[in-house]
Amino acid sequence: ITLSEEQLKFAEQKVKEAGLQDRIRFLLCDYRELSNTHKYDRIIVCEVLEHVGNEYYEEFFRLCDSVLADNGVLVIQITSIPDERHDASARSSSFMKEYIFPGGCLPSLSRIASAMAAASRFSMEHVENIGGHYVRTLRCWRKNFLENQSKIRSLGFDEKFLKMWEYYFDYCASGFMTRTIMTYPIVFTRQA
Repeated sequence: ITLSEEQLKFAEQKVKEAGLQDRIRFLLCDYRELSNTHKYDRIIVCEVLEHVGNEYYEEFFRLCDSVLADNGVLVIQITSIPDERHDASARSSSFMKEYIFPGGCLPSLSRIASAMAAASRFSMEHVENIGGHYVRTLRCWRKNFLENQSKIRSLGFDEKFLKMWEYYFDYCASGFMTRTIMTYPIVFTRQA
């Protein structure tokens, strides 16, 4: 499921190249539009909960629970903040909320766990903080971005845009380095 036509085209092309088009289905829609008449074996959610909103996590887990087959697996990847910073962050403004992800809210791991427990039959089977790997990733993204500044300018983007994204890469790399932000892939299952 995606709201991005470009992302849909890219994903469909990759699946076609792998010869898996008869096994994987993509939909262009909001997750809330899914009907629970169809059950899915696997649901993979990558960096979406940050945009769902703190007040809608329970609704999100309730929906996933209703559309996932009994023996299905739900995998969610989130960028997260420590529990002690969650409430203040949810109420405040920041560079990320203002310029990069308007309306976004980084969840805490315990907030995700409490929403899951309150609204679904899921249990966490596996959780791992892979945020440390993002330091190098963001540095590579920054390097590639800077090496392609002339191409980016030719697309009509100005100096402010370039500086904002350069700052974003450094800002996030620092956050991952100091563990003030983390990234968790989380595997959810149900009892058989």
